Amino acid sequence: MRILVVNPNWNAYSEVWLHRMMEYFKDEIVGVACFSPGAKFWNNGAPSFDLYGQELHLLKRIYNKIPIGKKIERKSVETDFKKFAEKLKPTLIFINFTGPAIFLKNVIEKLEIPVVH
Repeated sequence: MRILVVNPNWNAYSEVWLHRMMEYFKDEIVGVACFSPGAKFWNNGAPSFDLYGQELHLLKRIYNKIPIGKKIERKSVETDFKKFAEKLKPTLIFINFTGPAIFLKNVIEKLEIPVVH
């Protein structure tokens, strides 16, 4: 099984049960998505995804301050998450809490991967 874990914050002390469960299934976890993961990889080497999206590069932010030209937008978190999930090819998405489930509802429905939450 290839599990993609989606949760608000893998570093929260209040999530001891989630830490234990993730540790138990660590060999099955292919990726972790959460808000501000704090690291590019979860402890077993699975890549992480920041649900806040990627920051614009400094030069792009400066360019956006200039009144001429088209604004450079951040990429859609949904689009980036879809690419992240498709690259990992999970067979199951485990979502902790309703917030992230609602946040990603549109893209998760399109992925057609079984979801547990």
